[in-house]
Amino acid sequence: MSENNKKSLARFINPTEQDLWAKLMELHDVLDIIKKRTDLNADQVEILIKCYDKLDMAKEALGPKWKGFPWLPNLKKHYKIFWSLVHRVDEDIILLLPDDEVASKAIDVATFFSMNIKEVRIREEWLGGSGKPGKLSNAIEKYSAGKDMPGNRLIIREALKLVNDLMDHNFWILSLNSLVSMLSATLLGIAMLVFWVCDYPLQLVNWPGSINEVFAPLALLGLMGAYLSNLITREDFLFVKGPFWRYMLHYVLSKPIISAFAAVFIYVVEQSRLVFAVVTTATVQLPASQLITVHVNQNAVGYVYAILAVASGFSADKILRSMIDRVLKKLEKTAEKTKETKNES
Repeated sequence: MSENNKKSLARFINPTEQDLWAKLMELHDVLDIIKKRTDLNADQVEILIKCYDKLDMAKEALGPKWKGFPWLPNLKKHYKIFWSLVHRVDEDIILLLPDDEVASKAIDVATFFSMNIKEVRIREEWLGGSGKPGKLSNAIEKYSAGKDMPGNRLIIREALKLVNDLMDHNFWILSLNSLVSMLSATLLGIAMLVFWVCDYPLQLVNWPGSINEVFAPLALLGLMGAYLSNLITREDFLFVKGPFWRYMLHYVLSKPIISAFAAVFIYVVEQSRLVFAVVTTATVQLPASQLITVHVNQNAVGYVYAILAVASGFSADKILRSMIDRVLKKLEKTAEKTKETKNES
């Protein structure tokens, strides 16, 4: 990399991308040193040329600078592509290094492999186990003994590729999870604004109202519960490479719709008095067969329904499945009692 390019980077580099540009310059320096060697064969020269091409593409993946305003952020950045290309160059360099440097690199690869790869069968195949040496262990042992056997470099390169592929996959999952969280936070903020603009807090205070006045705020609260679940969940969202938008729309659209339905459904179940009931001082006496009774103050009943709506939206799939099972069992018992009464008469 030329001195002018390095000075330009030092002047206008984005602080969050310092490590990325440093990695690019490091690999450029390594390739420049290898380029000066006179013992490279035709295959190695071709690999070297392709490594330079990959570094150029990796630089382009960081996005072009605004003309005249190089310090402004650019949204046309592809960090996953950047790291994938950089990792491929890092792997190909193993095929270009002198033997003594390959031996040192192989030990580093084995360390990274042991730290990151946790699958038992893969570890045994590459690092060894049960008294048997692995492929990577054999390659390192032969290099340590000064034996550059054909294929050893390829084995070390493939081991490094497994580690890099795992890192790339984890980075991809992390970036998509961050995107879901960002979209969920934005939509949650919009839903909260709509809730306030539509004067739904006042409806909670003056509960109950008409059907339209009841269902709308409950559905919106269930929607907010779904987005809240996306934000604070500890598990990674499931994404499969390829059909990106199917999974994204599931978390930001279909799941919140189910949660909105769950919030309304829980309210309908409560009003039916089949499974549970919210009881106030003004509520009529409930039958003794009532399963769950929640006693609240008359002035707080709207807030109780709001809490139920958010909670049902937060875990809509579990609550819906459990509540529907209870409703069906309750209806089945009621049907059996009615049948027995008719038979007795």
